[in-house]
Order: sequence, then structure tokens, then C-alpha cells
Amino acid sequence: GMTLDDANLQELAETDLTAEDLPSWSLFSDYYGSDAFIDDFVRPPLCQGLADEGYCAGQTDGSLEPASRNEYVLKTMQNWIPLTMSIADMERAISSLEDGNEDEARMSWDRAYAFYVGADPLTEDCSPYTTTFKRESNFDIRDGHNQDTIMEAFVDGASAIESGNV
Repeated sequence: GMTLDDANLQELAETDLTAEDLPSWSLFSDYYGSDAFIDDFVRPPLCQGLADEGYCAGQTDGSLEPASRNEYVLKTMQNWIPLTMSIADMERAISSLEDGNEDEARMSWDRAYAFYVGADPLTEDCSPYTTTFKRESNFDIRDGHNQDTIMEAFVDGASAIESGNV
């Protein structure tokens, strides 16, 4: 079966982590009224105008303009999937550490960081990490404080795992 280590974006969007009893997943599922809330959100604009079959069966009607449709899909893929998976992995890391499984905690924390930062944050423009910098610029907040706070939390979490301290 699929694991998060080898999943593609579609598989991540279709992921239902309800069985893991993660607090963030429950909040998202309750708010959006679906356990596969990311796929439910992105499938209609992704399938708009395509053949009404397979993955797109019953999902091809839509009224989004092409530019809006593209932005809708792009932002979901670029930010929502990785950020949601990052939060889920943070929760897995905490739970694993509480259970005394430091190796699992470390792996989950590292994966949370990877989902958030992306493959190459200095040259790629496709992760929650780079989006934070862009939004700071949009709102004339150029001090990087938000990003510093987030990255400090990743470092603090890694240190807590290394010390075995929840």
C-alpha cells in the first residue's frame, strides 16, 4: 500500500488519516465535512472541462475562469497538501515520542520539515516555506519574523526529540 514516503500529490490529497486520531485531521475533517477534504476541495476545479469519467466522474461541471481554476489547483498543491501533511507528521512525532519511539518521532519530524520546506527552498517557489516569504512581502512585513518563528519551532522540536523530552 501507499506510504507517505512514496506518495504523489494526488495520493496525498486523497489521504484519509481519520484512523490515526490526529487532532488537526479531526478539526479539518469536521470543518470541511469530509475525511478526504483536500481531494473534495481540489477535484472539481482540477476536473473542470475534462471527460466525465474515472477520477473526474461527476466532477467536471464548474464555472471557474481558467486563471482562477489554475490558481485554485496550484495553491492547493503548493501549500495546503504539504502544510496539512506537515502538521500531521508533527502530531505523529509528538505521539511517537510520548510512546517512547524516538526513531519514529525523528522520522516523522524530519518528514514534517520536508513537507513544509520543500526540496530546495532557496531556488524553488513551491512550498509553504517560500509562500510565507511571499505573503510577508505582500503585506509589507519584510522582517522574516514569521518564518524565523516557524523554523525555530522545527529546531526546538528536533532538540526535544533528541533529548527525549516531550
